[in-house]
Amino acid sequence: MEYLPRLLLPQRIDVIRSIIFYWHVYLNPRQVLEQESQETDPCFIGLPGTWNATWANIAAMKSLRILHVKIEVMELFWESLNQDTATRLLQPIKQVVVPKEFVLTLPFPAMTNLPPRENFSWAAVDGWEGRDPWEDLPCTIIRASSRRNLS
Repeated sequence: MEYLPRLLLPQRIDVIRSIIFYWHVYLNPRQVLEQESQETDPCFIGLPGTWNATWANIAAMKSLRILHVKIEVMELFWESLNQDTATRLLQPIKQVVVPKEFVLTLPFPAMTNLPPRENFSWAAVDGWEGRDPWEDLPCTIIRASSRRNLS
């Protein structure tokens, strides 16, 4: 998905109506936000990282009607985002507004006011104050109870 515009002609991308994919994000939230293209080819240097590029490519698809994305992450790192990290991390997903059916499956429960299990710089150390930021996305959120339910 990150390189889709480099693989297909724009007129081919514009006729895609349905995408269903499984995405293993092996980075923690800070790494995702700091990531840039890891390519050494000069035509790729400075491009946005995989996270931003993928969501931007999906948002640009004019005919997309069905989008199902199952994201696998290490729950411990992702389940308790603080407000700043959540805002920055989820902004690219908010740009995906064309599909009539957009389902995002996440492998962790909704955020509560409980403190995170670990104290990471991107975690809501004193618990989440307000709504779960994932629920504000323009999609249906499904919480997978286990990794088996993601596949």
